Amino acid sequence: MPLFAQTNWRKFEDQLFTIFPMNLKDTFLRLRKVRALPCLTIVLPTHTTSPENQQDKVVLKNLAHQARERLLARYHERDLKGLFEQLDAVQAEIDHHHNTGCLALFLTNDTCEYLSLDIAVEPQVVIEDNFATRVLVQAMSGANSYYVLTLSQKSTHLWQVYRDQAHASHLGGFPVLDKIVQAIADEHDHWSKDEAVMRAYFETVALHLDAALAEATLPLVVAGSDRALEMFHQVSRHGKPILTKINGNFDNSTAADIGKIAWPKVQAAELHKQEESLQKLSVALSSSKVVVGAAQVYAMAKEGRGEILFVEEGYFEPGSMHGDHVAVGVHVGHAITDIVDEIMETVLEMKGQVIFVAPGMLADYGDKIALIERY
Repeated sequence: MPLFAQTNWRKFEDQLFTIFPMNLKDTFLRLRKVRALPCLTIVLPTHTTSPENQQDKVVLKNLAHQARERLLARYHERDLKGLFEQLDAVQAEIDHHHNTGCLALFLTNDTCEYLSLDIAVEPQVVIEDNFATRVLVQAMSGANSYYVLTLSQKSTHLWQVYRDQAHASHLGGFPVLDKIVQAIADEHDHWSKDEAVMRAYFETVALHLDAALAEATLPLVVAGSDRALEMFHQVSRHGKPILTKINGNFDNSTAADIGKIAWPKVQAAELHKQEESLQKLSVALSSSKVVVGAAQVYAMAKEGRGEILFVEEGYFEPGSMHGDHVAVGVHVGHAITDIVDEIMETVLEMKGQVIFVAPGMLADYGDKIALIERY
C-alpha cells in the first residue's frame, strides 16, 4: 500500500505527497534527527474499509485530546501554539478513506508529518524530545504488505496486498497480455505448447515486473501453474528473492480471492524466515556473541557492535536514560517511554539490522530482545 504523508503543513497545505515503501528508510532517518521540546508522536490502528474507517477519525480525535492534556500538564500553553495549530490542521487534512493498517503522526511546533502504514499497532501517544519511530522500523521489516504476481494464460496481474486485502496494481503497465498467447489460449484452452512463444511472453512479463518493482521493498509472491512458475523462473531477472510461490489456476481470481489465498501462505513463509534467522542467533550464542536484555543490548548497540537485533513483536519497555546508559523501569535521569524504540534506532544508525519475531520466539534466550554482536 502507498503511504500518504503531509510534511510542513502550513508550507504545503494544498499538496498531498505520496511516499512509497522505498522511501521509508529516508523518512526514518529524517525523523530520527529531529530534536525539539516537545516532539509529539501519535499512533493508532486504522481500518481499510467503510464505514469502519470513519471510527478512525473519532479515535484520532480522542488521542489528540489526550495529547493536549498531557502537553498542557508539562508546558506553558503559549509554548504549544504552533503544535496545537498543527494538530488541528492535520486532523482536518487526513482523508480516512486512504487508511491502511495504522496511522502515525509526528508533530512539533514547526512541522507536521503523517503516514499511513501497513502494520498492526496499539494506540499510543508519546511526548519526548524526539519522535517515536518504532512504527517505521516495523513497517520496513514486516511482511503485512506484499505483492502477488499471478501468471495466467488470459493475462498476468500484479496485486498489492495488505494482509488478506488485495487490489490490482498498474505499476509497470500491469496487467500484461500477449495477443499471440491469448489467441492460442482461446483456441486450445490451455498453455501453448509453443515453447518459444511462451518464453517470449514471460520475458515480457519479467520486464514489466522489473519496471514495477525496481525500487520497491515489499516482498513478492508468485502464483501460477507448475509450468508457468518454472518458465517464469527461467526467464525472470527479478533481483530480489521471492517470499513464496503458490500453485494454482488464477485465470478468474478476484482481488478477494487473491487476498484469502495468499495471506496464509505469506504468514507461513514469514514464520519460516524468522525461524531461519533465529538459527543465526543460536550459532552466535555458541560463540558468546549474543547479549540479551534491554540495558545490555543498548550498551552494545551504542558502541556500534550490533549486527542483528531480534525483537519480539509488541515488546515495549519503559525506563530512563542517564548519559549513555539506559535503565529498565527505573526513572533516574531522562524518562523514556520505550527503550526498545531507542535501541532499534541506534542499531539501524550503526548499520545493523532489525528483525521482528513472533511473541515467545525468544523465550529460550530468557528475554524478549537479543543482539548478535559484530565482534
